[in-house]
This record gives sequence, structure tokens and C-alpha cells, in this order.
Amino acid sequence: MSPFPHFWTRVVIFVDDPFPPPALLSSHLEWSRDKLIELTVTRRNPDAFVHDPQGERQRMKEIMGIIRPHIPRCETLSINVIHTSSLPRILTDFPDPAPDLMKLSLEVSAPGPFRGLLDNLSIVPEFQFPLLEELRIDGWNFVDFYRNANWWTEKLSESGYFFFLSVSHYRPTEGVHGEGPFEILSAYPLFQSISILALDDLAYSSPGKIAGDVVVDFIEDAIELETLRLSNLSKSLVAGLLLRSSFLAADFLTIDHCPLDVSTLNHDGGGFFEEVHLRNIDYPDTSQALQNMLKFWDGSKLTLENCPGFDDDILDRLGERHNYPPVVQLFASELHHLVLINCAGFSINALKRMVEARTAFFEEHDPDQTMLVTMLDGPEMVPDQRKWFIDTFGEKHLKRWDGVDGYRL
Repeated sequence: MSPFPHFWTRVVIFVDDPFPPPALLSSHLEWSRDKLIELTVTRRNPDAFVHDPQGERQRMKEIMGIIRPHIPRCETLSINVIHTSSLPRILTDFPDPAPDLMKLSLEVSAPGPFRGLLDNLSIVPEFQFPLLEELRIDGWNFVDFYRNANWWTEKLSESGYFFFLSVSHYRPTEGVHGEGPFEILSAYPLFQSISILALDDLAYSSPGKIAGDVVVDFIEDAIELETLRLSNLSKSLVAGLLLRSSFLAADFLTIDHCPLDVSTLNHDGGGFFEEVHLRNIDYPDTSQALQNMLKFWDGSKLTLENCPGFDDDILDRLGERHNYPPVVQLFASELHHLVLINCAGFSINALKRMVEARTAFFEEHDPDQTMLVTMLDGPEMVPDQRKWFIDTFGEKHLKRWDGVDGYRL
């Protein structure tokens, strides 16, 4: 037994390492005695078991047999494997309470259909995680959660601790066009209780209906998030979620590797995202989709990163005035900070036109408002353009990546 138990409170087990004798691994876990532990199960080689799901599943079965008695002492538990079939099942593989567990991660890196629909449980276990703050979970465990223990939602909501939910990698095994035994909006009550929601690589064509066809009252029932992150989702799913912004709002919206529908946010209820970050948006209709998305958006900060479709047409629209009686207003009327990172599809002349047009509008209608642009790795500038940019916004808002010291002037 180690005389220094606090040295053994962070344990990392590599699934692809030559498996140590179970007695030795058990000893390492026991050396922490009764102290709370942080337990991670991961891989040294990210490609380990890519072509051997059965081998990974067997290895994880052995590991779970050893670590299961120690899970009640976990503050954090993170399991990251290749295949969904290798993950422990959240409802059956954690039979004992984990009263101090704050972060639980059950994730995979190679999405694929599950080995079959999960059986309905005749006996649903008690809720085991009263202090849980963060849950990162693969799509099929999330389906299992909602098919067999959706009452856990109330426990998470009532705890006052739970604030972060990430659901990733879902491939249905029945139906077509991404239809399956679960719809995203079935989790509507849970979404109401969190601050940060991340949805990644979920093979749905639409978000579905709110559980029970509930009539949503915006004032009382809106999902008001601090951060909403959407990545690797279909065009129709992103549009389906954002077009429901009458009851889905967030201070910060990030969309990464998702095609945008030309109708996205093109309606009078699309102004519920204060800051928007678009990353890796590179699709044929991106320019028109962005113009429509920004038309009624009234957030204050827009960041575009690796978005070659951001072009002069969008900048010209951002500088236009429109009559909406009884007022005259701009596209994206409240936008005052535009951040462009590695976007080269626009010209500096168009950027200058936009800034001058918005500045003139603000001076006339809202003297306290200003327009700021930050540019990292943008189009090449001639000396006069560079001087205009620095004189207008300051040196700190113009940077280039030099590959050595990071972003430099």
C-alpha cells in the first residue's frame, strides 16, 4: 500500500496498452485509499482498434470489471473509445451511487450504427449522480437514457448543479433519413435546465417534435442557454433548430462544419443569439445563406473562421439601409464587432465600404454605437489599405499567423 495516497488520485488507463495484471491495476486504484479520484480511460494510439471492435469491447469489459468498485469515489470519470459498442451502458454498468461525481464522459470517436436497439429495462436503476455538473455522452447512451429513464431529467434539473450537456455521434439503426427511436426535442425539458448544449454529428434530418407535442409558451418555457454549439449536423437539422429560435435562445451560438440553409433565421424571430461564431462553413450557397441569416439577426458580435463564402456581396448587404416603417435600419442592425479569421473571399475595398456605411449610419441614428473589425489572416493589403485599417481599428486588430510565434502584426 502506498504511503502517499494523494499521489494516486489521478489514474489514466490506456485501452491499447498491453494489459497489466488485474491485481496490479487494482492495487494502483486502491493506493488512493478512500480519497476522491479522477479516472480516465483512453488510448495512446487514436487509431487503436479501428478495425477490431470486438477486441476493444473485450478490453473495455475487462477494464470495467476492475474499475467499477472504485467509481463511487470518482469526482470525474472519462471514457473515450473508438466504437459505441465498447462503451459502458449508463443505466446498467454503474450500479452503485457515485455521490461525488461531477463530470461524466462516455464518448466515441468512430460513429456508426449501434449493435442493435437497446432493450427496454424492466427495472430502471435509481439516479446515481446527485452532484453531476457535466455530461458528455454518445448518441446511443443518450437514447438509452431517454427511452428507459427519462425521469432522470427531473433529478438533473432539480439538483441545481447540472449545467453542461454534450451529445455526439448518433447513427440510427432503423428507418431512413436519420429517423430513429428518439427525437432531439424529446429532451426539451432537460435542455431547459442547462447553460451549455453541444450537439455534434447526429444523423437526423430534423429535430422532431417536443415530447408530447407540448405547446410552448416563449416567456415561460423558452430554452435560454449561455452557449449553443452545433457541429457536423445536416443543413435541415441546423435550420430546424434555429428556426425554432422563438423558444431556443443563446448568448453564444457556434456553428462548425454545418451547411446553412438559405432560410436559416430568415424570419422575424431570428434575433435571439447575441454572439455568433461560424467556423469551417464552405458550401456552394454559403454567401446567400449568410445574407439571409443576417437579415433579421440583431446580435452584436459576428465571428467567421475559415469561411471562404464570406464575400463582397455580404459586406455590401451589411452596409445597406432598409426601410422598416417607422424606422430605417441596417442589415444586422446591432452588429458592432466583426471578427474575420482566415477568410480570404472578400476584398478590402468592400470591407472599407461596409465600415464607412455603418459608421455614417451610427453617427446619424446612434452616436454611441461604433463599428470594430478584427482580422486574422485576411486578404493581402496594399500599403494604403493597411494604413486605413490600422488608423481605423488599431494595430492589435490586424494579425497574421507566422507559424512560429502565433499571430503577429
